[in-house]
Amino acid sequence: MVKWLNVTIDQVAHIEMGQSPSSVGYNAVGDGVPLIQGNADIINGKTVKRVWTSLITKTCEKSDIILTVRAPVGSVAYATEKACIGRGVCAIRPERIVRSFLFQYLLQFQSKWRRLEQGSTFTAINHKDVASFVLTIPESIEEQQEIAEILATCDEVIESTERLIEKYQAIKTGMLKDLMTRGIGEDGRLRPRPDEFPLLYKDSCLGPIPRGWTVKRLEQLGTIYSGSTPSTADETYWGGNIPFVTPNDMSRTSHAFLGKTSRSITEKGLTKTRLIPGGNLVVSTRAPIGYLNLILSDFTTNQGCKSIVFNDQQDPLFHYYNMHMYVKTMINYGVGTTFAEISKNDISKLRISLPDTIKEQQKIATVLDGVDKKIQAEQKLLAKYRQIKQGLLKQLLTPCNGVSSNV
Repeated sequence: MVKWLNVTIDQVAHIEMGQSPSSVGYNAVGDGVPLIQGNADIINGKTVKRVWTSLITKTCEKSDIILTVRAPVGSVAYATEKACIGRGVCAIRPERIVRSFLFQYLLQFQSKWRRLEQGSTFTAINHKDVASFVLTIPESIEEQQEIAEILATCDEVIESTERLIEKYQAIKTGMLKDLMTRGIGEDGRLRPRPDEFPLLYKDSCLGPIPRGWTVKRLEQLGTIYSGSTPSTADETYWGGNIPFVTPNDMSRTSHAFLGKTSRSITEKGLTKTRLIPGGNLVVSTRAPIGYLNLILSDFTTNQGCKSIVFNDQQDPLFHYYNMHMYVKTMINYGVGTTFAEISKNDISKLRISLPDTIKEQQKIATVLDGVDKKIQAEQKLLAKYRQIKQGLLKQLLTPCNGVSSNV
């Protein structure tokens, strides 16, 4: 059985606390060395170049482990190159412990650092806190290496999946712009650009649009309803089976279809608001403006939302995607002193371009929905891989468990 030891970080590594250089030396043109100041200089477990300094104080070496020591405390990353470190971080240079094992160990215990946070203006930990932090580790270097390799393999799978999601999201962004400005022709393909085949387009108040498309006001496509909230003081209005949609619910999903809402109302509560038929579009029109979702079942909303019940010549899924092209316009319409809000009148008058036929709308929606489904599938896999990684962290970094003792 592998022996495990309790050690402090300063017993197995050198700790270099950061010291912020004078801001006079800060620059964005690469003069000097990169400056690592805190969480803003860390992405996906690695330091990134954001600010440089020509006035160097304390430094880290390439591959040192960077730990944030000011709010938020406990984030860890590998230094991608030699850099100057500000007082928001420290550099940990392993000397008697496997570097990748220590990195994975610190990842697991990010939440533990939070309990050491101190200070009234901002939370922070000091050199003593870092130095005295107790690690329970395998005595065997070989065991440390095996554990680190298993966890690193998990990280590679997670990073690969993250990159694939980013790729699909970039593809979707490009396709959205192309499809909503060029559409799909009779041959089932994306139309050429206006500068390539200008005869396929016509002028409109929104600029060139494909022939066979029209600019219409949103109110011409269906009926728009404002939401309202039954009294929260009357418990008999709440806790039923009718979804009650709010901008907060909409903020929790990046998918077209909103599932479960945080609150629901009863049939009695429905007498104080309006039931919207399922399959229609909801737009958040305040706090903030611009969230979009389709709701499959019959639903209600609060006053922060507007619902659009389309006529039978419109495809709601197409309009879910198309409305993303007009979020900035809606935000510009927003007024209000406490928070921006777009009125029912303004959103009703919003002009959008769209195909004359529901057939083309459905073709466009099908293409974009296909990409979304790929993104959702990869997101589910990513959640699964992260769950596996957390389970392995707990298992492999538990004393008398590890790798060898399980063989």
